[in-house]
Amino acid sequence: MRLKSYFLWLLFICLDGRHYPRMKRAVFHTGLGYNSDCQQRKTGGGAMTITTAFGSIDNYDKGGVEITGDEEAKDYLFSNMFEVAGKARPWERIVVAKNLENTIECVRAEGPSPWYVCGHDETALVMQGGVETRFIKPADPNLAPAAEQAGSIRLENEPEGLTMGHVKAQRGHLVLLPAGAAYQFRASELSVLLLQTLLGEESTEKWAEICQH
Repeated sequence: MRLKSYFLWLLFICLDGRHYPRMKRAVFHTGLGYNSDCQQRKTGGGAMTITTAFGSIDNYDKGGVEITGDEEAKDYLFSNMFEVAGKARPWERIVVAKNLENTIECVRAEGPSPWYVCGHDETALVMQGGVETRFIKPADPNLAPAAEQAGSIRLENEPEGLTMGHVKAQRGHLVLLPAGAAYQFRASELSVLLLQTLLGEESTEKWAEICQH
C-alpha cells in the first residue's frame, strides 16, 4: 500500500508540528496532544514513575513554536489536532499534515457519519472517545472510484450490498478502511479521528486558520 511509507512521518508531523527543513531555527514546545507532558514523580524507594496525561477537545496543552531565528511561526505549520477538531463541523475532514498527495486529516466525530467509499486503502486512528465503523461491500462494482482517484467520496445513502461487519475502536486503536468497501462511522460520544488518506474531494485545507501565526 503506497500510503504506508509515509504513515510514521505524517503522524510525527501531525502530532509534533515540526517542519523538517527548518528544525534548527526554532524550539518546539509540544504537548503531543496531551494535556501535559509526561509527568515524572519519585516513589518512596526513589524510583521515577512516568504518568501520561491524555488530551481531549476540552482539555489539552496546545504547545507552540518559539522562534530562535529571523522567521515567523507560521513558516513551521504548527497546529494542534484537538484545537482543530474543537472548531470543526461534525465529520469535516481538515488536513493537518501533508506530504505530496498523502495527508493526515483531523475529524470531529459526532453521531453517525455519511457513508463513504474509496478506491485505495485508508486508516482511521482514534485519538479521543470511541467510534464504531460499519462496512458494506457494494453490490454495484462501479460505486467505488477508480484506484487512481485520490481520496474517498461521499455516498448519498447507505449502499446495497453484502454486510462485511463492524469494528469498535477506542482511543489508540487504528482501523483499516479497505479499498472498495463502503464505510460509515458512528460515534456515541464526542470523539476525534486522524484519517490517513490521499488529498481528495472530501479533504479541506485551512492552513491559515489552523496554524500558529
